[in-house]
Amino acid sequence: VEASLILSQFAICCAMLIFSLQAIEVVLSPGPDARAFRVWVMVAMVVLVAPLAWIRRIHKLAVSNLVANVFVVAGIGMSLYFFIAELAEHGPPPDVRWGRASTFTLFLGTSCYTFEGIPLMLPIYESMRDKAAFPRVFNLTFWIAVAVLEIGYALLGYLAYGEGVNPISILSVPLNKGTRAVILGFA
Repeated sequence: VEASLILSQFAICCAMLIFSLQAIEVVLSPGPDARAFRVWVMVAMVVLVAPLAWIRRIHKLAVSNLVANVFVVAGIGMSLYFFIAELAEHGPPPDVRWGRASTFTLFLGTSCYTFEGIPLMLPIYESMRDKAAFPRVFNLTFWIAVAVLEIGYALLGYLAYGEGVNPISILSVPLNKGTRAVILGFA
């Protein structure tokens, strides 16, 4: 179990580094020397994030978690605002199609990423005082978080931008000073 938790978290960290790199690249537009830019950004991210991984007591991460949560909420709110504004102004684009065999594997990979927190279920279950309440709490949380919020968010993004939606949906919004700051903070 511990090995699978480690591998799962390693894969998620790699995916987050790639996401952060893409977001920073979109916002800062590296120009002709994009390869060197990517290398320096990856090195800088590892140098900045690695010390946080060495912290043994979770309560010491409260401030960094609060800042991250503010940017996540701002990013989701900003994306929803632009998704709804785009839909209200232009309606769904003509290229919206429901299901496609050519991108089914991308859908599966993205769906798997949705469950990145699943490896944490065992530690959460073990730390609960009332273990009998776990299935009820998990099912309620799962259906609200995944079924309603994540599917609704993804559907709005696709309906707003159609085939033009970026797989990292926050990168689909129009870029200005405010959205750039939120995207950088989100990354």
